[in-house]
Amino acid sequence: MMKQCVVTKFDSVEKRKLVYCGQVLVLKQLPSALELAKYFQSFVLPKHATKDGILTEKNKLLLCNEFESDPKVIQLFKDIINQGGANFADTCWDRARIRIQQPNTQLDDIKSKLYQT
Repeated sequence: MMKQCVVTKFDSVEKRKLVYCGQVLVLKQLPSALELAKYFQSFVLPKHATKDGILTEKNKLLLCNEFESDPKVIQLFKDIINQGGANFADTCWDRARIRIQQPNTQLDDIKSKLYQT
């Protein structure tokens, strides 16, 4: 099993080399990541969940689409990259994504061949 390397800033050539060699670096307590979590819980999720906190399949899709196109979310993702020490202008990334799955559902059976590499 690969050892995790916990860092607070991704700022050195040595750390970049570790990543390129497959090392997992964990960035913790980045202010923009914390702000993104609070924003999601306070403003995005409540618009789509039922009174008892459940998301229907239709609402999950709407929530994901809204989240991925929200200018504040996109800016916070860019800030996370910068706060992690990588230069956003020199960093390749796809888009802001969120994966939603109700707790205790069997939608993703990780033992299935579908999810194995």
